Amino acid sequence: MGDWEKAYEHKMIWNKIQLDLNTEESRTKIAHLKIKYEVEQKESELQDQLRDLALKEKEIQLNKVDIKLKENQLELKEKRIALLKSDNENQTIVRNSFIAGFVAILIISYIIYNGYRLKKRANRALENQNVEIQSKNEELSHLNSELETALKEVKQLSGLLPICSHCKKICDEEGSWKQMEVYIDEHSEARFSHGICPECIDMKFPHLNEQASSPPPTSA
Repeated sequence: MGDWEKAYEHKMIWNKIQLDLNTEESRTKIAHLKIKYEVEQKESELQDQLRDLALKEKEIQLNKVDIKLKENQLELKEKRIALLKSDNENQTIVRNSFIAGFVAILIISYIIYNGYRLKKRANRALENQNVEIQSKNEELSHLNSELETALKEVKQLSGLLPICSHCKKICDEEGSWKQMEVYIDEHSEARFSHGICPECIDMKFPHLNEQASSPPPTSA
């Protein structure tokens, strides 16, 4: 029952609409509605265009922002590259400074070691020279001692010697009487070889001269 009443009401409304369409007023309303619809459509299209423009402007702004960001990123990359170059240059300077310092230390160490080695060699040579000089001094001292001894002996032999007028013995510095050849042998480098002179032969051994002057016997 309720559905039939609703259907009847819709039928009546439809009939009323058809009646309204047939009237002039309805046509005017329809024209106004059409114009309003067209205006609303144009306004909607304009709003859509404005929205599109706004979106395009936003897109352009976003592109500008993106370009600005890219420029900033490029600038940051350039600064980073410059910093890397600066770091590399600083590292190169530090490395070169380290190498130069190490080479300088090696050179100074070599100079010090070479100076120490030369000093040690000079000290060794000086020690050898000192030993040689000391040896020479000892040798000279020994020679001086021998020379002094020889000079003393020469003085003793060249001085006034007490000699016996009969047996020819000499009195030494200790008061002992010694044969002349013994005294001279002790106080000089002279050595004696005994022989006999012709006068002593005539005096002591006259028969030797007689035998030497007689003719040799002839054979029968």
